[in-house]
Amino acid sequence: MIRVFEAFAGVGTQAMALKRIGIDYKVVGISEIDKFALKSYEEIHGKVNNYGDISKIDSDNLPDFDLFTYSFPCQDISMAGKQAGFNKDSGTRSSLLWECERIIRNKKPKYLLMENVKALTFKKNIEGFNNWLKILEDLGYKNHWKVLNAKDYGIPQNRERVFCISILDDEKEYKFPKKQILKTRLKDVLEDEVDEKYYLSNDRVKQLIKIIRNDDIKEKSIYDGSIKNPKSKNIANCLTGRDRGIVNFQSSGNVVVEPKIIQTHKLKSDKRYNPSRFRVYSPKGIGPTLLANAGSGNRPCIPIKNGTKNGYINAYPGDGVDLINPNGKTRRGRVQKESIQTLTCGDNRGVVADDLRIRKLTPLEYWRLMGIDDEDFYKAQKVNSNSQLYKQAGNAIVVDVLAAIFMELFKESR
Repeated sequence: MIRVFEAFAGVGTQAMALKRIGIDYKVVGISEIDKFALKSYEEIHGKVNNYGDISKIDSDNLPDFDLFTYSFPCQDISMAGKQAGFNKDSGTRSSLLWECERIIRNKKPKYLLMENVKALTFKKNIEGFNNWLKILEDLGYKNHWKVLNAKDYGIPQNRERVFCISILDDEKEYKFPKKQILKTRLKDVLEDEVDEKYYLSNDRVKQLIKIIRNDDIKEKSIYDGSIKNPKSKNIANCLTGRDRGIVNFQSSGNVVVEPKIIQTHKLKSDKRYNPSRFRVYSPKGIGPTLLANAGSGNRPCIPIKNGTKNGYINAYPGDGVDLINPNGKTRRGRVQKESIQTLTCGDNRGVVADDLRIRKLTPLEYWRLMGIDDEDFYKAQKVNSNSQLYKQAGNAIVVDVLAAIFMELFKESR
């Protein structure tokens, strides 16, 4: 049996991965300070010994363990954060990495697993990362690290993370798992029916269309969203900084044809809006990196065609849509064929239908894109709000990637 200690445990995706591949393991302890994540962890895995804040743990009081996992906070390393760094004694959240040194030095577990954002390997952070690897080497560990992308291990999310496997007093060369052919697409993880609250408002759609039609877009690279074009591979780019990812939907009569993913490199800046709010990703492709801070402007958006299958009436270009009666089920109610509803003297202006609707991902879809089983999601849903579920998924590690790593690490134990 492999004894496991999960530092910065979150909802316990490391344990999920070990369970999935049939490893005989036992979690002897975790370190987690987020009370909401702890609720999800215990609902999914059962009661656990939580030693709390890692900076306050007395390593002499910890049980022995064989595997120590430490996905330390990335806020001060990530390109999406303030990039305050993770220097020792700096007081940043990411500097909690150095608290792990005390525990590793004292307990000397056989295996270590680290996970963090790709930016840990960038020029600004690589010196600190190398210093950490040197400390582990001096303790007798052999380190193996590599940047892996979730889309290469069965999950339609463009999520790059650096993983480091450290093995104590071992001369064997660890090999990271080979890439897999992606067979699952974003559409395969979507729910059939979702609440109306997840759909973008008409104003937000107009903002999106305005950006798509922006005459100031320069240096556009257009990728056909159809499978016929191998260059695209139906992947929605994971963009950072001022880059914006948008989907251009062309129509032919009443038919929405294949979308095109547009990557813009030099788009006129609009300081009023967060660029990520205008990213829309094809359901036939791959989602962007999911964020822990999944506020309404930070959730990936996807297009949904009109149709009664989704619980509402077909509305075609030129038809009127009655926003006063949004739940109407008849054409006389919600949709007026090639006409508009009665105009009023108030602020209820007439709205004409476009080819499509756009919505945000749901919490369940977020968890699916982290490779977490629906059964575990529903357990967590019982004890947490949607906002916490988004955050927990964004902070998690993709289970399928972990499973592939553990398959190689413990292949002799299975």
